[in-house]
Amino acid sequence: MGVRATRGVNAWFYCASALFLFIVFSHRDAVLPSRARLSVMSSSFRHPSNHKPATGTQSAPGFPLHDADEPVRKGPLDITQRVARSEKAWQFSVDTRHMVRDNYLAMTPGAVEVPLFDRQRLPDFPGGSAYYTVWDFFPPAFSCPWDIQRVGRFADGGKWVCGMSRYEEREVETTIIYSFGVEQDSAFEEAMLSRTNAEIFAYDFTVDDFGTQLTQAHRDRSHFMKIGLSGEDKLTAVPPFYTLSSLMRVNGHSYIDILKIDVEGSEYDAFDRLMDDFEGQDLPIGQIMIEIHLFDDENVGFGRFYDWWERLESFGMRPTWLEVNLIQITLRDPNAPSHDPRCTEIVWVNTKDPRSILLKE
Repeated sequence: MGVRATRGVNAWFYCASALFLFIVFSHRDAVLPSRARLSVMSSSFRHPSNHKPATGTQSAPGFPLHDADEPVRKGPLDITQRVARSEKAWQFSVDTRHMVRDNYLAMTPGAVEVPLFDRQRLPDFPGGSAYYTVWDFFPPAFSCPWDIQRVGRFADGGKWVCGMSRYEEREVETTIIYSFGVEQDSAFEEAMLSRTNAEIFAYDFTVDDFGTQLTQAHRDRSHFMKIGLSGEDKLTAVPPFYTLSSLMRVNGHSYIDILKIDVEGSEYDAFDRLMDDFEGQDLPIGQIMIEIHLFDDENVGFGRFYDWWERLESFGMRPTWLEVNLIQITLRDPNAPSHDPRCTEIVWVNTKDPRSILLKE
């Protein structure tokens, strides 16, 4: 009796399974939309440059799956196609940035500029607006065309490197790295020296040498000077300060593969001078890993930061990674001037760089 019952249950199970599969395949377009169906669905989205936002809203529309006139590609993309696709996504983020900023100024009576961090509670935001901080205006919309790996120590101090495998595979040309702001941590420098053929030029006016992480085995490819980075040369100061262009001339370099920089707010003047020095030319830097600081609201408010960032973008710099430094927030130091997320790690890739290993197959 039990055997007959089991056989009956099995028969019902097989029948139900067959009916389920029949229904799924009969309605597969609804369950698994075809490419043509996805194309029709994507047509409901609009690019911000053609989008007129509804009154009282700052939210941006979705990014289209692909342009209607873009042919459907089969197989993996080459480096040119990957960069072009990322450039399109980045341009969308720029258009959205402009739209949201314009909307904020239009919606907020008396507003001269968007604040960096002026709202601490959700009810403080204008009705219907997006909840944002300054970092939402500058997302890492450009995808690194290769792998991206974290290098260096765990947590604060480690850096994200776009195309780390490309530097590891390099054998003929030496990878030139400039590192500003060593302090007591040289785990990043040690890792890059041990995994690549890099030569590192490091600078910090607050310490006398690399941190203890740098081993003797790599000393012949590492150079340290007690020097500060600035927007102008101050060679008679103790310790002296140099512009990046001046240091490159001193070292006999015309190109830097990787620039790592953490100079506690001096980045604005330093990069202003660098862009002045190379106005009308390509910036001779493959990628930049920088910790950006927003502590001086009087001199670096939203407008100053906005213009500085977009000038870097005009040179071809594209944000490919963003990591907010949460230590200041979680420690809740009572002496800190603010508990807003004012320090953020950014990685920029130079898309106008004819020498970049990241833009070659």
